[in-house]
Amino acid sequence: MSACSPAIAPAVTTEQLAGRLSAALAAQDRPGFAGALGASAAVRAQGERWYDLLSPAQARLVALGADQVQVTDTLPGDHRPATERLTLTWSDRGELTVAAAEGTPLWALEPAVATSGPAGTVLSAASEAQAKSWLALATEAVAAVRASGVADDGWTGRLVLEAPVSADDFALLTGSTADTSSAVTSCRTGTPRIVLSPKLSEFPDDVRFATLTHEAVHAATDSACQHGLSWAVEGLAESVAAHADPATAAANRRLVIDYLATHPVPSALPEHPSTPTDYALAQVAADELRRRLGAAAPAYFARATRAALSDTEIAQATTWYRQALRSLDG
Repeated sequence: MSACSPAIAPAVTTEQLAGRLSAALAAQDRPGFAGALGASAAVRAQGERWYDLLSPAQARLVALGADQVQVTDTLPGDHRPATERLTLTWSDRGELTVAAAEGTPLWALEPAVATSGPAGTVLSAASEAQAKSWLALATEAVAAVRASGVADDGWTGRLVLEAPVSADDFALLTGSTADTSSAVTSCRTGTPRIVLSPKLSEFPDDVRFATLTHEAVHAATDSACQHGLSWAVEGLAESVAAHADPATAAANRRLVIDYLATHPVPSALPEHPSTPTDYALAQVAADELRRRLGAAAPAYFARATRAALSDTEIAQATTWYRQALRSLDG
């Protein structure tokens, strides 16, 4: 006859836990917040770090069933409050642990802290120097996006960057691998946040700047939280990045010329860009639209981001795109 171990009973229910943590936040009680999570030094240190992040972010905690707590907070740079979930288990000593599951915040996966500045917030477990380096590049990216005139009217000019140090955590947060994506602007929390691949920090500043500028366009236009036309969404982001970074412009031009050397001019817009060449082709379409439409271009792309272009407008964009490619092919 075999025996099995009994399930570990939680020290408190999720409703009790959420209530205690919320009360501690409301009372600005850092020790009380940390103590609600457990008694060990490691758990209390984690709780103090969570408190330092969540208290200024006006966090709200609500129990979701028997094993989850929903956390809603607003970091400097968020368009809207961000909503994530803690999936909870308890150790054999009755202390809380958080499972690495879909919806888990970066700050619960890694000992991440928030570093804020005029350009927004970096959430990372990396060094303070690296966080400040990202904020400096974010300042340049924000300036490039502002200069392009494509941002939504309500954009504050601030970004939230999440910089996991683990490739596994990057994949959990984005659904992409660190080997195939350098950054992803995600709306998993209900507000656009730029998630940076840990590999991106290994690249020179000009590459990081161009990547961050591309992603900043997605944040500034709220495109990650919409269901827009991919050729327009990615083409606009690449257009702004290329105009701000000569190396990106030159590399994309070479990709297009090399493509045209072995392919006919395509008959349609690049509807689902996935390769560097696709992005470069989408940039050609966006560049041409911005050139022809002038001051009307931001409103046009705002509608494209919401998939609100008419068939006639898409047909016209296709014609202009093909004409631009033919001029390069000549």
